[in-house]
Amino acid sequence: MRKTQISAIEQVLFQNQEFFDVKGVNLGVTGGTLGLSLFYYYYYLYTNEEKYVDKIMFHLNKAFEGINSDYQGYFIALDMIEIVQFLYFIKDKGLIDDDINEYCQGFDEWIYKFLDIKVKEKELDPYGGIIKVGTYFLERSKDIEVNHIIDKILTLLEDWVTTDGLKKEEISFDFNFLD
Repeated sequence: MRKTQISAIEQVLFQNQEFFDVKGVNLGVTGGTLGLSLFYYYYYLYTNEEKYVDKIMFHLNKAFEGINSDYQGYFIALDMIEIVQFLYFIKDKGLIDDDINEYCQGFDEWIYKFLDIKVKEKELDPYGGIIKVGTYFLERSKDIEVNHIIDKILTLLEDWVTTDGLKKEEISFDFNFLD
């Protein structure tokens, strides 16, 4: 029963492929090409059928093509971040054993420039701001030295705290999602 339902979902995705084929749009995990890769990753875990690994890689390559072609998305840096994070995800899960650093290096400069923009805007947002960029560079720390970037982010946060008259001890992030 469950496999039939998942197969039905896959069929709907296949029938609506043109939505995901728009070059440079919808590349991320949420509602985009990488979302298809993530679906196929979990479908692969469920079925253990190698054809789904091929589909994971197919859609990951489409995301790379989208970045490299006539990009039309909202913000190229956010899609780059998600591509790199997905690469590390599938590497950590053992689907690839390539040295992914060479794939990621071309994105680092873009993401660093994006960080500068978000710093000027003082945008901390975990989806599209400084925190998102911080998670990118924490992931990249597996392959490159990023302490200077993480230090920059932490220094900025500390400066904002003292500029606003708050003590570091008074600042906390509370993530009680179950309350």
